Order: sequence, then structure tokens, then C-alpha cells
Amino acid sequence: MEGIFEKPKRTILSNLLFLISGASIMCFGIVGLVKWKPEGTDERFVLFFFTCLGAVCLITYLMFLLFPYGKGKLTVSENHIYIDAGLLSKLDCSLSEVSGAIASPNGMLTIHLKTGRHVNVLFLKNQWELERYINRTLSKKYRFREKTLTSDLYKELSEKIGTRKKHLTATFIGIGLMFLFLVLCLILVGGKEMTDFTETDWIYFKVFIVLEIVNFTVMMFFANKAGHLANEIIVIRERMSENAISSVNYPPGNVYRVFASEDLSERITVMSLPKSNKVYYVKEYIQPGGEIYDSEDSPIYPSFDDLLTDLDHYIEIPSENITISEEDEKYSL
Repeated sequence: MEGIFEKPKRTILSNLLFLISGASIMCFGIVGLVKWKPEGTDERFVLFFFTCLGAVCLITYLMFLLFPYGKGKLTVSENHIYIDAGLLSKLDCSLSEVSGAIASPNGMLTIHLKTGRHVNVLFLKNQWELERYINRTLSKKYRFREKTLTSDLYKELSEKIGTRKKHLTATFIGIGLMFLFLVLCLILVGGKEMTDFTETDWIYFKVFIVLEIVNFTVMMFFANKAGHLANEIIVIRERMSENAISSVNYPPGNVYRVFASEDLSERITVMSLPKSNKVYYVKEYIQPGGEIYDSEDSPIYPSFDDLLTDLDHYIEIPSENITISEEDEKYSL
């Protein structure tokens, strides 16, 4: 299956606006600083602010260039996935290394890998069809095969969540330190303008700049680690949902077939009636951590073929990947 890319007119116009505005504002600031040579600190600060603002607009525009508009290649088969849709959107691996796909209304498709990495593909026209194809193929060929104890997954999930909380705490501490360093600098220089700085004040100011740069670097390091762990947590929860669908507490009775929703949030267990072709199903709702929290029964159908028409958007779980047991501990967070 191929990805269909489209050129978003709104995005192109907004980026063009960023380019023109950024270049104009930055030129105004640079020309003002070089040609007018303002003597007052306030005037220099205003012109310096315009220069920085223009630079931010240009950098934003350059960042968008990392994703080619309406260009790129995305190919998915039953065994392989290939993506080349920009500097930050590259992937070439077996489909068995993928844990799932999530589509968004804005034309974005996110591919989650089992390693915790994720790849975002922008400006797609058929992201919903791709999401369905990838998730259905994964469920038919690769999901529900790895039998990991739910208790082990629960332990791993708890460790990841605990580590991510520590990284987020460090990130928020870094944000607080940014403001704290600023306040301390203002207090140490006595609120003076830069033209009135003494040699000691300049030392304080330089130390402040160094501390802010170091603090920002460390803060972004922990923020990036927290983001990476968030993707790993998604993968673990998907595996816990797989366990719940394939082996946890099936309804009592004669289990005939088992189906799952594409996003692993529902399980359909088809039950057959004794000495009859009649069937019905039990729909169970599953939380991301694998806990079945609600269920509902369907009406009775004359045959399994009559029931299949209502299960078009569900994926049948191969019988060899289903483990029916009387009891299984359930874990959730």
C-alpha cells in the first residue's frame, strides 16, 4: 500500500508569511543596529529584540522545510515498511519491528516501533487507510505471538513511568531555575541599565548567561528523555492489551472465535450455543494497561455468517495465538 501525499495550501501560505516576515523583521533590526547606532540601552534592546524575533521566524520556516510538501514515499507491505518523507521522517525496516500506527485528522500518521522510537509522516491524504492497513496486518501476522507474563510487563511499565516522572521533575526544575537565575541577576546588578554596569556587574551578567545556557541544555536533555520514555510506555501498554485480548478471562461458555479492534481497545468473543448453529458475541472494553473494565452482549444470530457483517472493522485473532485459561491475573495502571 502506498501513501498519498498532498500539498496543504494553508501551510505553504503560512510558511511563506514566516519567511517574508522573518526576513523583514530581522533586516529592520540589523540595519537599525548598524546604521542608526542608537546610544540608549532601551533603543538597542528593542532593535536586538526585532533581530532575534526575525531569526526565530526564519528558523521556524527552515524547520518546516525538513518535511517536503506533497513529496515523499511511504510503502507498506505485509512484511516491510519504507518511509522517506523528510529529514526527520525516514524508516526502512521489517513490519515485525512496528508496534502500531496512529492517524490524526491533520494528515499525520505516527508509526510506533517496539524500540520506543516513533516516526511522524505529515501531509498524507490517506492516513486513515494506512493506519487501518498497518494495524490489521500487524494483528494478523505479528501481534499476539509474543507471550510475555503480564506481571513482567507491569513491572517494566512501573519502572518506565517512575523514571519518566523523574525526568519530567528535572525538566520543571530547570524551568524554575531559568526564572530564578534571572531574578538573582537583577538583584545582584541592582536593577541598573547595561550602560551603567560596573566590572563586577558584567561578571555577574556573564555568569548568568553561562548558567542559563547550561541549564537550558540540561533541561532539554531530560525533556527529550521523558518524550522517548512516553513512546516506550505506549509500546508496553499495547503489549499488555495484546495479552488481555489473547489470554485473559474469556467469558464462560463455548468460545468459537475471538476478534479485536484495530486499536486494541475492544475484544469480541464469539460464543456458540450448544447443539445449534446460533451464535452471539460478548464485547469487552480494554483500558491501555490491559484491564477489561466493561462488557456487553449482542443479540443471538442465526449463524456465524450473519454475525460477520457486524464485525467488518474488527480483526480475527488466529486460534493458535489464543490461550484460554480459567484464571489469569490482571494488571493495570
